[in-house]
Amino acid sequence: MSGGGGGFIADMIARLKANEAMKNEILKRRAKYIYYKTSSALQPGQREVTQVRVEAIRQKIREESRHERIRSLWALLITIVLLIGLYFGLQYLLHMLF
Repeated sequence: MSGGGGGFIADMIARLKANEAMKNEILKRRAKYIYYKTSSALQPGQREVTQVRVEAIRQKIREESRHERIRSLWALLITIVLLIGLYFGLQYLLHMLF
């Protein structure tokens, strides 16, 4: 048998590159979203930012990031509970059938 899998390996490399590009795009969009959401602390036309304003912006960014982490953890927790319930439900169903 001759060596095969060249196309498979090339496909894997292409998928890895596409996933990396998509991840970078998502991170850039997230950074823009946080910037626009927190930039309301800055007043239009004001070029120089005082230290108080910088701290206010940083605080808003921290709060946004914290809320996002909490939402992600809740989603993960709900998903885990559903998967565990599905697993045991299927185990019970298969046990009753066979």
